[in-house]
Order: sequence, then structure tokens, then C-alpha cells
Amino acid sequence: MAPAGGREARPPRMRATLVLAGILLFVATALGCAGESRPAAAPSERPSPERPLAPRPLEDAWYQDSDRNTIPDFIEARDGYDPRADDCLPDRCKAPPGVSSAELTEGKSTLLALDSSGSMAGSAGGGQTKLEAAKEAIAGYVESTPRSVDRLGLEVYGHKGSSSAAGKAESCRGVEIFSPIGELDSGNVDRILARFQPVGWTPVAGALRGAERAFAGREGERNQVILVSDGVETCDGDPVRAARALNEAGVNVTVDVVGFDIRSQVDAQRLRRVAEAGGGEYVDAKTSGELNDYFDRLAERRAELQDSLSCISGTQIGAIQCQSRLYTDATFALVAERTDANFAAGTGPPEDRDRNRARGMAIDAIVRKVVSERDRVLKATLADRQQRLDEVSKEIEEINERLRRR
Repeated sequence: MAPAGGREARPPRMRATLVLAGILLFVATALGCAGESRPAAAPSERPSPERPLAPRPLEDAWYQDSDRNTIPDFIEARDGYDPRADDCLPDRCKAPPGVSSAELTEGKSTLLALDSSGSMAGSAGGGQTKLEAAKEAIAGYVESTPRSVDRLGLEVYGHKGSSSAAGKAESCRGVEIFSPIGELDSGNVDRILARFQPVGWTPVAGALRGAERAFAGREGERNQVILVSDGVETCDGDPVRAARALNEAGVNVTVDVVGFDIRSQVDAQRLRRVAEAGGGEYVDAKTSGELNDYFDRLAERRAELQDSLSCISGTQIGAIQCQSRLYTDATFALVAERTDANFAAGTGPPEDRDRNRARGMAIDAIVRKVVSERDRVLKATLADRQQRLDEVSKEIEEINERLRRR
């Protein structure tokens, strides 16, 4: 029977018999598939225009499967689904403006690069040095950032040697990863930030070269450097060139620069060019309050991402119901087609009977794949989304507790 076209009228008793036979066949098939552990069909094994079932007794439409979910397109379309897309995505959960789906679902890896040169010992007001103010702002940001949204690390530069000419060489080599990306969190940030003091020169270019090494192995991720400095390069390096090289190194890194207490417009412009070369933005923070405001804005952005992620995780029940309905509707439609083939195989000339028996067997093969794929998808969806929901809920509780303590 062709996928499109009318059916011949049949007596009511025959139609009732066919419907009953179809339901019994569906139940038997579903029970059989549920009781066996079948491996999910690999994408290359699913019916498609490029790889049809062999032999091919069905019309071409049976092998059209645009979204590769094993259900023929015309079956999905007939039941009101879009054969070219996943109908069960939680589209009511929207990402914040300018946020890609990758950032929402995969998060980001961020390396915080902090200036610990001698000038950071200067006053930031309120009885704090500039380095103390920067540490406080970074600690607050780390404590409010969920690990599911942003994987954080810390690099420090200018914390070795001294600010004298004799200590310049050591200081300019003083670029160190204090916490690898993904390991900086609320449990260790205060201890790590207490390990260094402001003493040396300002190797901005060296810090950016060190950042490239920090992202090794993360080529497929979304990566970012946030470099905080109260001054420009003093180690004879070329930070603009280093930022451009980092941005073009094939590890998908952007460089944001935060100029803290930059008094000279010329120096601010130099740092702005570093950010532009790194594909990022420059932020001018004149005071410790403005520095905190910058990190607070980042935290708010992370909170928006967390809300969107929580929404997606919380829609697991609706998504599972949708997927179950999709595959159930498809299975019923396929069983009806199989019943028609069975009826045709018992009537008509012998050559038509053979053809319809082959047709019925081909439909059976599709039914088995659809039911097997349904079981796999539902099991995987339930496990993945429940785990994600548990992780998100736990992180939200921990973040709220940390903010209460602060």
C-alpha cells in the first residue's frame, strides 16, 4: 500500500478484525522488544535514501528519514510531527540574548589571569591594596559561578623577583598557573589567592603565552581569558601580538582585558588594543567598586545561563512524554500498514501475494527498529536529564548557601 492514497472500503466486521489484529501485533512487538536487550541501530543502519533495506519492496517514501530517528518522514508528517527536526526539544527554555546553544549546554572554560606586580601593592581605598581588592572580586565571582556553566582556572604573573632592575629577569619569567582550568572553585579559591603577593614587573605578553599552554587539550571547547592588570607591559614583550596569536591558535580563545585603576589614557588604549587583538573586550575599572561591578555582571550572566539550564533540565517529564507519544503514534501507524499488507498477502494473484508478503516483512523490520530506538531514546533521556537536574539543583543550593555566608 502506498503511503499516500485512499484505502478501499471494507465491511465493518473485517475492519474491526483488522484493528484488533493490529493492536495485538503492536502489543506483542512492544513486549518482545522490551524483554530483549537490543543494541540501538547505528545511524548508518537506519532506513535512508542512501542505504535502503535490502531487498527494497517498499516505495521510496519509506526510506526518507530526515531527522534519522528511524521513523519514515511521511509517518511523522501524517501524525503532525516535523520530520526534519526534534519535536520534543524544550523550546520554551530560552537562552539569554547573545548566548549560543553551545554555551548554554556545554558551558565555558575561563582562565583568570591576575596581575601581581609591585604596583598592585598601591592603595585601592578603604584600607585595601589593589591586589587585595582584585582578590576579593575574583573570590566572589568564583563562589557564585556554577561549575556546570563555567570551568575556572587561575594564572598569576609578576609575583616573583622584585620591582628592581636586579629582579626584573626573574619577575618577567614569573608566570604561573596556580589552578588549572576546571579546578578553581569555592572550596579552594581563598587558599589559592593567599599564596602570592605583589612584588615584580608586568609580563602581560608572557601571561598570554602561558594561557595558550593552559588551554592545551581544550580545542573543542569555548575558551576565554580574563586578564586583570593595573598597568601595561613592562617586560619588553608584545602583548598585542601575543593576544592575536592566542586568539588564532586553534583553541577557540577570546581575551578580555580589565584595566584596574589605569590613570593614563595612553595606557588604557594600549590595553584596549590587546583585548581587540584577542577577539575580546576591554573594561575600564577605575575603582575597586567598578571592578566588583564587572565581576558581578559576569555572575549575573552566569545566573541567567543557570536559570536556562535549570529550565531545560526541569522539562524532562514533558520531553519524555513527547518522545513516547511520537514513537507510539509511529508504531501504531506502522502496525496498520503491516495489517494491510497481511490482508493483501492473503488475496489476489500469487505474484501479488508474494509481493505483499515481502512488503509485510520489510515493514516488520522498520517496526522493530522504531520500537528499539524508542526504548533507547527514552532510557537515555531519562537518565541524562535526571542526572543533569540533580547536578543543577545541588549547585544552586551550594551557591545560595555561600552567598548567605558572605
